[in-house]
Amino acid sequence: MEKKIHLLIVDDDAALTHFCRKVVEKYACRATVASGVEEAVRTLSADTSIDFVLSDVQMPGVDGWTLLSWMKQNRPGCPVGLMTGIPYVSVRETAVKAGAVGVLMKPFSPDDLCRFVRSHLGVSAGFERKSVQ
Repeated sequence: MEKKIHLLIVDDDAALTHFCRKVVEKYACRATVASGVEEAVRTLSADTSIDFVLSDVQMPGVDGWTLLSWMKQNRPGCPVGLMTGIPYVSVRETAVKAGAVGVLMKPFSPDDLCRFVRSHLGVSAGFERKSVQ
C-alpha cells in the first residue's frame, strides 16, 4: 500500500484550515491542521510523517516567517509553502529567499491548492481525486 501524502496546514482561520483539509482529503491525502505556529511546532516535533507544510504568513503572535525559520533548522527536508492575502511580489521573493517553496495567494480555489501542493512536492500519482462509490 502506497503511503499517503501528509500535509500540515497552519492558519488561525478555522474556516480556511477546514476548507484546505477537505480539499486535500478528497485527493487521498492526510491532513493535519494547526491554529498557530506554536501548535504547528508541537505537531512537527511529535510527528515525522508530515511531508509538506502550508502556513499562513500573518497570524496573531508568532507568524509564518518564524515557522519557516524553525523548519529550516529542525526539519530541513520538509518543504514549506506559504499562504498570504498580501498581493505584493516582494512577499513571494522574500519567501523563496527565506526557503519557502512558493507562495499561494489567497483567496484560492481547490484546484489552485492542489496544483500548488502537487507542483512543490513533485508528485502527480498519489495525489489523484478519490473515486466516489
